[in-house]
Amino acid sequence: LYGAVLKTGQLVIANQPATDPRSCGLPKGHPPLTTFMGIPFYGGGRILGMVGIANRKSGYQPELAEGLQPFLMTCGSLIEAYRTNVRHKQIETELNRYKKRLQSLETVVKLGNGYEFSQNPTLMRRHGEAILLTRKELKLLELLISRHNTPVTHDQILDHVWSDINVGEASIRSLVRRIRLKLPKLPVKTVSGIGYLLEIKV
Repeated sequence: LYGAVLKTGQLVIANQPATDPRSCGLPKGHPPLTTFMGIPFYGGGRILGMVGIANRKSGYQPELAEGLQPFLMTCGSLIEAYRTNVRHKQIETELNRYKKRLQSLETVVKLGNGYEFSQNPTLMRRHGEAILLTRKELKLLELLISRHNTPVTHDQILDHVWSDINVGEASIRSLVRRIRLKLPKLPVKTVSGIGYLLEIKV
């Protein structure tokens, strides 16, 4: 019955579990199950888990599940917030490592095809001529160069370039498109399902 909740993402009520066709039996040592209700809860548009209650003498009805919705919404929000916080801390740790890696490189990084990336001041040149780029374009290039020859994920880009606001992947695509237009000889590659990659030799 627990599996039926997680598999379907729907409310499961079994007031006669022993004969319910969705039941797969009980694990060894599990207490007897006379009645059961399993309610899924969601966060970020996906199922995060379920709440199971059992052995109410009078059984369970859908109205009881409706009364528990505020509690379930709170469960979903707390778990989603916790996971987001963990993910952000992991990305922040990675970005700090990438920044240190970039700082360890030469002041001017040669990218091939005449391109050079300068860290102080932060700018891009080609054949010695400066190329006008926005702050966000430079920040994305900084991240791609620090992770040279390694895919950079969408989440890493969002946290590095838009650390103060929430934007979607469309903003990333637009930013990459502008860089490709301004730097047509710089091989910024799309890594399907992951993010972007800049192949350089440093």
